[in-house]
Amino acid sequence: MMIHRSGSKAGFGTCALVFFAGIAGNNVLPLRAGDVMRAFSYPGHLDASPAFLLGTIVLERALDLLAVLTLAVIVTFAADVALPYPGLLRIVAFLLVLGVFAIVAVLTFAATIERWALRLCSMIFSSPKLRERVSCHIRSFLEIFAQTGPAAIARLSALSLGAWVFEGTVFVSIAAALDLRLPLVAPWIAFVLATFVAMVPSAPGYVGTFDMAVMAALVSSGTSTDSAAAFALLVHATLWVSVTLAGAISFFILQRIPPKNKLSPPTVAFTEVRE
Repeated sequence: MMIHRSGSKAGFGTCALVFFAGIAGNNVLPLRAGDVMRAFSYPGHLDASPAFLLGTIVLERALDLLAVLTLAVIVTFAADVALPYPGLLRIVAFLLVLGVFAIVAVLTFAATIERWALRLCSMIFSSPKLRERVSCHIRSFLEIFAQTGPAAIARLSALSLGAWVFEGTVFVSIAAALDLRLPLVAPWIAFVLATFVAMVPSAPGYVGTFDMAVMAALVSSGTSTDSAAAFALLVHATLWVSVTLAGAISFFILQRIPPKNKLSPPTVAFTEVRE
């Protein structure tokens, strides 16, 4: 839905292949390098510029964060167990409100932000060719924000929320499979904490940080350390293996699909922004 706003004709299958390849890249490369791979390795397949694709990833991550924050507010209100970190609800609620206002502001003032960015570009770069190149990338990056209205944001937010709910059910299902007899909300607390940790650039596959977050959530609900460790390892393995396998298959399929369009560097003329 986002990529088509650039005029791209890439189909759902191609978008899914690139998405899975990038997410798998995050699982095997450090610092969420798979996101960078999505933007800069497959612009020809997606028929969109790398700068525009980078903008879609930023918007996607923002909507992901809002979706998880929303689930966090619901979970912490419903929690009948001690939360692993005091004051978590207030912090999450504040971040949720702040995030909503930030997205609304960016979408509302996208044109103004673009003018400021281009003005700054004209002040920093003295070479006309370099200014033209940078200004075109700025326009492409901000295009997704300028062209996405409230109705589209609502649809994208609903899709993001639904996707995260599905991932949360993995935690619930594994807890049931291990017969841990946890409070109903405990796996969801583990899911929320682990997801927050996974959003921060870290080691490949979020090794260590993800598991500690899951364990902290379960131990706070009264689960033994051994059971919490087993749960954390099984959840992590389930998510890592399934997504990485899907991404590896997608990666090799993409190697056999020639790019639809070998994009050249942007050539839109630079218009100097004046006071």
